Amino acid sequence: MISGNETTVERIDTVASADERLDAEHAAAAQDAKEKLRRAFDMLPQREREAAVLLYVENLPLREIGGIFGVSESRVCQIHSQLKRTLCLHLAENALLFSAVAGRQSDARPPIRRSP
Repeated sequence: MISGNETTVERIDTVASADERLDAEHAAAAQDAKEKLRRAFDMLPQREREAAVLLYVENLPLREIGGIFGVSESRVCQIHSQLKRTLCLHLAENALLFSAVAGRQSDARPPIRRSP
């Protein structure tokens, strides 16, 4: 790199990257957060795990999940609320880790605007 009247040479492998995927510290924190989430998810009752997969992986609406489970849409909503509460309880002690990882990832995305 050249700056001002002086010539400064900096090795390319020491230049900080703006790409967080190349940041070893962020990668380690993200991996740690994933492991903690997996462990907490594994502790959920089977029905709550199934609901989470159907909601977040399969992207099914609550009504369809209710049909699969043989319960009402309202009951699926209750199961979903319970699984979120349970995960929050299991992950509360790691809130700073998850905030740091999520904060870095959200820097690259524009903020979500909510209507009043």
